[in-house]
Amino acid sequence: MKTPTQTSSAKRRSTPRKSVHITSSHTPLVRPWRDLTENQKMKAVIRCAQKKEGRAVTLNLSPAFEQFLCMSSNPMREVGKRMNKELISKGMAGLPVYLTLEVSPEGRLHLHGVTIPGDQALDAIKTAMRKAVGCVTGRKGSRQLLCKPISNPDGWHRYITQDERITRQYLDLPNETRLHWNSRPMLQLARNHHNEFFRSAPSNLSVAHPARAG
Repeated sequence: MKTPTQTSSAKRRSTPRKSVHITSSHTPLVRPWRDLTENQKMKAVIRCAQKKEGRAVTLNLSPAFEQFLCMSSNPMREVGKRMNKELISKGMAGLPVYLTLEVSPEGRLHLHGVTIPGDQALDAIKTAMRKAVGCVTGRKGSRQLLCKPISNPDGWHRYITQDERITRQYLDLPNETRLHWNSRPMLQLARNHHNEFFRSAPSNLSVAHPARAG
């Protein structure tokens, strides 16, 4: 004669287990590029750069260009214009670049971001970037542009965006004015990289999993 415990266990074993279908609508851990916030897109840009052996950059501005940006109603649009012009003139129109503007505690504007050199010479990229924002001479010139491998993409993103509110207040800019700029090649590369990851992410696949007992 079976005990109540044995009977209960037998019923659990004989009852068919239901399947739960997990899709992106249930667990939106990874969303397509079009559904990302602006901040999430910039994080995806830096992650893409790290995967493509990109470099983190910090770029100081010449006093004249810094003053020009302080008076501009859209400073990063001006940065983009200057950067595009210089890269095109040096035969690097396809260079992926992302830059964001920040003010230091001392009240000095500077740029942080990433670039993906690819086959381009790193020294040529540095020269073009420095010229785009005005070359700094003397001892400060040797430290105008810092460039290093991206070891922690999410950490770099947090670092270069943490003072966005302060920078916006310093420049008296409305919230709709962007403090970052992407070259077209960077934006296309990051979008394709992210969407490829989105399509292959387990959370976005319709997979049947056994429901948990009880």
